[in-house]
Amino acid sequence: MTQPIPDAIPSGHIGNISPEQDDTLKQMWASFFALDGTSEPGKTATGAPVDLTEAKKYVADLGGFEKFHETFWRTPFSGPPDSTMLRFLRARKWDVTAALGMLACMIAWRVELAVDEIVEAGEEGLNRDLPGFDLQMRSGKSYLHGTDAQGRIVIYIHVQIHDSRQQTFEALRAFTIFSVETGRLFLAPPTNQACLVFDLTNFGLSNMDWAFIKFLVKAFEAYYPETLGVLAIHKAPWVFSTIWGAIRSLLDPVVADKVVFTKNEKELKQVINAEHLPKGQSFSISLETNILFQSLRASFFP
Repeated sequence: MTQPIPDAIPSGHIGNISPEQDDTLKQMWASFFALDGTSEPGKTATGAPVDLTEAKKYVADLGGFEKFHETFWRTPFSGPPDSTMLRFLRARKWDVTAALGMLACMIAWRVELAVDEIVEAGEEGLNRDLPGFDLQMRSGKSYLHGTDAQGRIVIYIHVQIHDSRQQTFEALRAFTIFSVETGRLFLAPPTNQACLVFDLTNFGLSNMDWAFIKFLVKAFEAYYPETLGVLAIHKAPWVFSTIWGAIRSLLDPVVADKVVFTKNEKELKQVINAEHLPKGQSFSISLETNILFQSLRASFFP
């Protein structure tokens, strides 16, 4: 049964911000610019100045506010600046001190991993410099296709295709960063979130990649907060139950609450309307989908 896409804008998102949330957003911006040392930070709910200690450590590690500031505004697909600030505020329950520290950590991470340079290098440059990157692009193990019942873009990961021995962790990490960064072009209001489907059909222990799982969990929690709307784990075999226990221990409770298990296509259709599911039995790889997505990316990155 097709589920209608909701029209309501969730609280704390652009278009539905309470006066209190709007004031907190202003304090966030004031504190952000105060990191250059020339102005006063915003105020907390109690009227005390926002504590900049944690955020300033990251600014200092980057060599000063100029690099910090440049990296924040350089991020190409983060959406409206207010939307970025709101994501971090929601993730830290509107605590400006915690949200600013989290934002600063994200910016330091982007510099450390050269995230913007990965995007700018494009497929051609990454394939040249990172052996195994092209394999990720061509294998069909991950792609974007359609939207879920809430209107969020869907990212599919077919785990049975993955073998950690076929590429370096660095190549897989770069592929993931590149896919997430370019995939953000397809995020849409009101939530600007994505649905992630882990298809565990025919999953075996050889497909398990612990280093990558830890990286992905950390990325969505700390560096792309409030980007994940729902995570559907599809057709998980019994052997995955033990693995899931270890993975769940790594998850922030907010992220853990977004996980749903679907045993069959009928249950998955409660998350994704049937007309938006990939063609073929058990989501066999749709060549047309991959060609379309690669063509769209090529139009943005010629």
